[in-house]
Amino acid sequence: MDEASLRGYVLDYSDLVDAIGPDDVRGLPLTTTPGGPRHSPAVLAKYGLGSLELYLRTGNPARRAAVETVARWLIENNEAIPCGFLGWPMPAVPRAYAHDLPEHWFSGEAHAECISLLSRASTLLGVDGADETVRRAIGGLWTPIDEGGLARELGEGGAEGGLESALFIEQFPMENRPSLVLGAQLRAMTALRDSALPDRDGPDEGVRATLARMELGLAHVLESYDTGYWSRFDLDERWHGIPLASPLRHGEHVLQLERLAGQTGNELVATTAARWRSYAAHAGSSRRAWWGRLGFWIANRGLHPSEY
Repeated sequence: MDEASLRGYVLDYSDLVDAIGPDDVRGLPLTTTPGGPRHSPAVLAKYGLGSLELYLRTGNPARRAAVETVARWLIENNEAIPCGFLGWPMPAVPRAYAHDLPEHWFSGEAHAECISLLSRASTLLGVDGADETVRRAIGGLWTPIDEGGLARELGEGGAEGGLESALFIEQFPMENRPSLVLGAQLRAMTALRDSALPDRDGPDEGVRATLARMELGLAHVLESYDTGYWSRFDLDERWHGIPLASPLRHGEHVLQLERLAGQTGNELVATTAARWRSYAAHAGSSRRAWWGRLGFWIANRGLHPSEY
């Protein structure tokens, strides 16, 4: 992976491409929902990022065409989120949040990966409209939830763009229910950097200030995700028990934190990544996490926040 360009994404989705699509006449994957098959921006972004990885490795024009098709869909099928920036509505409400999310909702995690995909489609493939869509969508990542955006304020708010408060991007943006899904924060930080890498225009003040405030937010809560043997999926206090990350999610946490540590030199992030990698390598920790996830699933009547 080239840290100074958009070639390669921090998470490699190439193994998912043939498993999740294509399904419709355009070659895009569809997601099963209670209302029937629909397009999910979360799935489309992963399909596009994985297809791009395959194209960069092989030069296969069919893989490039898949990326361009996803990008065109994202350019043509967005709408204004409540704060006025562009976004992509999710196709269904997760069962775990049936009483807390509106039917028409936007995910901070999906929003971030759509931006990362479009940034690459613009810079590496020259897809018309991709860059403009990024510019019109990025602000959702620094607009607070109570103003119709995807960001939660942690601590006391300061002046606009100031560092007196910290930000956390919500995968499930519920005004009165902080969930603080770790993967959403890390993906959003990646998306902001993707929009500001040297092979694109320089970052504006909004991107710089948001990244600084998000780094503060991560540092503020990072140790809370460490159980001593595994990482948590979120910090939602309404669950019965601890929502442990799946093995896949735990591995993603490690990769994302290692990447972030390399970019920022943050010692807390680096030591946390190393410790969590050691958890994954320890059979006893993996077994304990498996039983912990099963107990959580039972205690919460068959619901887990990562299953949506």
